[in-house]
Amino acid sequence: MRQINRGGVLRMLRDGGPMSRTELAERSRMAKPTVAAIVDDLVAEGLVNEVGLGEAMAVGGRRPRLLEFNESSIAYLGVEFGVTRTSVAVADGRGHLVSVRSRPSVTGAPARSVQEVRRLAAAALESAGIPLDRVEAVGVSVPGSVDTDGVCTAGNLQWSDFPLRDAIEEVLGRPTVVRDNADVAALAEGELGAAVDARTYVRVYLGSGVGAGIMIDREMYSGSSGASGQLGHCVVVDDGPLCVCGQHGCLEAVASAQAVVRDVERARGAGRRGRRPPPLDAVEVCRLAAEGDELAVAAMLRAAKHVSRGISYLVNILNPELIVVGGVLASAGDVFLDEVRRILRQQLTGRPEVPLVGTALADSAELQGAVLLAMRSKDQEDHLLTPALAAVADAGRRAAVRPER
Repeated sequence: MRQINRGGVLRMLRDGGPMSRTELAERSRMAKPTVAAIVDDLVAEGLVNEVGLGEAMAVGGRRPRLLEFNESSIAYLGVEFGVTRTSVAVADGRGHLVSVRSRPSVTGAPARSVQEVRRLAAAALESAGIPLDRVEAVGVSVPGSVDTDGVCTAGNLQWSDFPLRDAIEEVLGRPTVVRDNADVAALAEGELGAAVDARTYVRVYLGSGVGAGIMIDREMYSGSSGASGQLGHCVVVDDGPLCVCGQHGCLEAVASAQAVVRDVERARGAGRRGRRPPPLDAVEVCRLAAEGDELAVAAMLRAAKHVSRGISYLVNILNPELIVVGGVLASAGDVFLDEVRRILRQQLTGRPEVPLVGTALADSAELQGAVLLAMRSKDQEDHLLTPALAAVADAGRRAAVRPER
């Protein structure tokens, strides 16, 4: 119980700002001597600092000493395995990124990819001036399915049944938690992005792959084996193109970033003779679509038709209060999202309309989310909070991360 109370006090200070010992006792519903003993230990360990005096509680009363979480006392690592780039971020005790290092991803060699993470982490920690032993936990985002033991299969990286969690823990020596990129991005969206006011929502990822991160009452839903949210492998086109999973007509095969690029390139090359036009990438296609390019817009509208069908499944089954769309295709803006909304309204006639918005985190969701994943895993390792402590810590955390409007 003492460890639970200790973790609760530390999180309240981390997420809720400076407080006095009396205020901590009142909010946590713990006895004042219990709080005082915990605070004394935290101050002695350098996790909490005394930062001045607050206002007197009564006329003529003594002004209480305020306590503040020492954000430099601990650190977290976030790792993002992207299809094109791998990144490692060092964050302080509040989750603020202080150093990031990246390099092109390695395909088809997961063990080598883990060694690259070791080198990136060493460089990022050196830049931040933080020793590895100050790192509390590591959070990892990967574009594939991850089971409850941290074993990963990622088709776009050509990984199959790779024990990623164990491999990261072996090279970094720190507790590690691994989740797929859609889950991780959904976590970040609820803490820092477009879903800060939502409790049950879905964050759809439309990039090199297609996936859905499902948050139910602000908790990640991963299913019995960790493989929930595989929206990209729902068939939306009968006898459609081959998907990396081996099926035909999956949403990922017709509405991923690569699929949209192929669609535009086919249209550009149709009936053309002689010199072929220069190759495109998804960022360029989205830019062209946002500017009104006819071929790019047509490709995005075709993708929107397939995406809206996939999202309609999510809405019918989960009844979320919000859908957030991220990934490179979301950067096409309203030309894409408005079409998804229009078709959804047709497909879901008779049901309450679910707001659908673009991400507020651009391309940082997975890396930010990996850091938050590490923080959350450490909180859970320190024992779950009692209901009273959880409510206070959650309220403080949400107030701390809420973006300016």
